[in-house]
Order: sequence, then structure tokens, then C-alpha cells
Amino acid sequence: DKVSYIYSRSIGTSAADAIGNYKPFNASESSIGISLLSQMADDEIYKHYEKREIPGYPGGYIGFMEKIQKTRVDGYGMYLRDNKKWISIAYPVGDPVVAAVALSTYKKEKPLSWYKKQLKITAEKINRAIKN
Repeated sequence: DKVSYIYSRSIGTSAADAIGNYKPFNASESSIGISLLSQMADDEIYKHYEKREIPGYPGGYIGFMEKIQKTRVDGYGMYLRDNKKWISIAYPVGDPVVAAVALSTYKKEKPLSWYKKQLKITAEKINRAIKN
């Protein structure tokens, strides 16, 4: 249950080097993973995690499912790291959902609402392109 960014670019990285160079994340510890997991039925999630520790959720299944439920209501996945200094947001794409488009940043130059809006617009454009 790992997910990865296809394109991950940091300061000093060329666009060519940013393609497919990022290590996989635990699905439970990434906005992409949370966004994708939120598309699954609760019983499917339970079967997947019932006998395992859920990375990033020391409280276990109940705390994780609260995050999944919030993601379903919000329509996007969000994960925070480094004492909330690093943020990652992901919107699902496809019908049925097959992937998620995400962004992550340490430095927020704009309000969080701006990032969410831009990412949602991008996900909607991808969804329209998939349908055509």
C-alpha cells in the first residue's frame, strides 16, 4: 500500500530529473493514498488494515477512518508533516477513480484555499479530458 508522485520537483532539481524520481510513501501517510483509499468501502479498508499497524496513525483504525471520512466529505485528501510545516493535498481523478493529482509544499506563499482551488481546477480539467 504505497503511492508515489510521478513528478516531484524540489529547488535545484531540473524538470527532467523530477520525473519519477520520488520514493514511495505509505498510502496512509500521503494525500494521494488517503484520497484513493477514501474511494474504497469501509469494509475493504478494514480488511486491508485489520491485522496491521497503520503508519501515521498510532491510535489505529478509528483515527484513520476519521481521516478517511473527512476526506470523503471534503472531496480531497490532505496530509501534514513536520509539525504542519509541510502540506500535501490531492484530488481524485477518473470515474471510477484511478489516480489523484496532488501538490505538496513546505513554503506556503499563498493561503491554503488558493492551493486547493487551483488543484481542484486541475483535477476537473483532467476529468474532462479523460471523458473526451
